[in-house]
Amino acid sequence: MSGELCRSRSERDGAPLTQVAIPSDQEAEECVVGIAVGSAAGARLATERLAPEDFYRPAYARVLEVAAQLTSVAGEDRRVCTIARLAGVRESELAWLVAERPCSVDSNGAFARRVKEASRRRRIMALASELYNGAASDSVESLRDSGRELLAELAALPERPSDGSEPQ
Repeated sequence: MSGELCRSRSERDGAPLTQVAIPSDQEAEECVVGIAVGSAAGARLATERLAPEDFYRPAYARVLEVAAQLTSVAGEDRRVCTIARLAGVRESELAWLVAERPCSVDSNGAFARRVKEASRRRRIMALASELYNGAASDSVESLRDSGRELLAELAALPERPSDGSEPQ
């Protein structure tokens, strides 16, 4: 029994603490990007609600950035081709998002909220990881100060992602 107490929690539980699923919402990200690629209005709405770091996949952030800047290309096929080329992604993937994630511009707010919520959870995990990793090498005083700073950052996160509409 005393040997059990000396082992780390991860050893007792049988899995390292670092093996936790990273929060993301692939469906919501795909819908937001599909809407943005499909229409300039969808791209504008998405960029008003989301920052590039809100996306789990960096390629989606690049696509959204390009789609928001591209307002004068007429025709969906031409728009998809141009965005894919400028964002450095496969045209077939973007065409699939537009075709298989048929989300309306009106539903963009709900999907943006889901993307933002997953982003907030990833940020909370990063803060916790920073504190956890510091515990191995930092002095107690330094760790306590870092903990206070991290908790202040956590407290500063908005309670609920805002997309400009009322919560549902």
